[in-house]
Amino acid sequence: MADTDVTRNLKHDINQKNEIRRDIEKRVKTVSQWKDRLESSKCFQKQNKYTTSIKRYVAEIERLRSKLNQMNEDLDKRIREAGEFSATEIDEFNSKIEQKVNEVESDDEPEKTKKRQGKVIEEVKNAQKRIAELKGEKELYKKIEKANKQLAGYIDEFERSIGRIIKLDNQLGKINRGSKPEKEEQTQEARDKFLFTQELKRIKREKAIYG
Repeated sequence: MADTDVTRNLKHDINQKNEIRRDIEKRVKTVSQWKDRLESSKCFQKQNKYTTSIKRYVAEIERLRSKLNQMNEDLDKRIREAGEFSATEIDEFNSKIEQKVNEVESDDEPEKTKKRQGKVIEEVKNAQKRIAELKGEKELYKKIEKANKQLAGYIDEFERSIGRIIKLDNQLGKINRGSKPEKEEQTQEARDKFLFTQELKRIKREKAIYG
């Protein structure tokens, strides 16, 4: 494949798309840290602070995720139309990804996560109850009950969206280097073929995680 406007545009758009993915990864990491702090916080003010921040970032992640998925669909089509990639390598990689996704989604980890979160929330709830009982404040006790119910529901909602992304990102591993052209074969066409093969792998992985 000659280095035409088609390939230059593809490379530019690939870089743009991968920047969006990196932005999502940064936000997901931050949200995960806030969620851990939220689970263990016994302070209403801090719970509200983390909840507000998480909601804002989750909304931003959803916006970027939608954009990423659209760009991946477009790039997948355009790369395949250009025709310079290793079909055998792509087929093997896609099969491995699909098998791994099936394994991840069929295990019992969600139930383990739910039990762990339930235990953490119960510990926070009991600590807050003791504070209310010691102060003899019935209204505070009611406020605690309501807050913890909302907290449990919110963490469940988090796990259904961001939790799945985190889990698949960890389990699917990184993109291997694949069949890089030999030194004597490093023509522009060979480098393009390697680049686009790697990108089709990355697109498959991202579709599994963010789709």
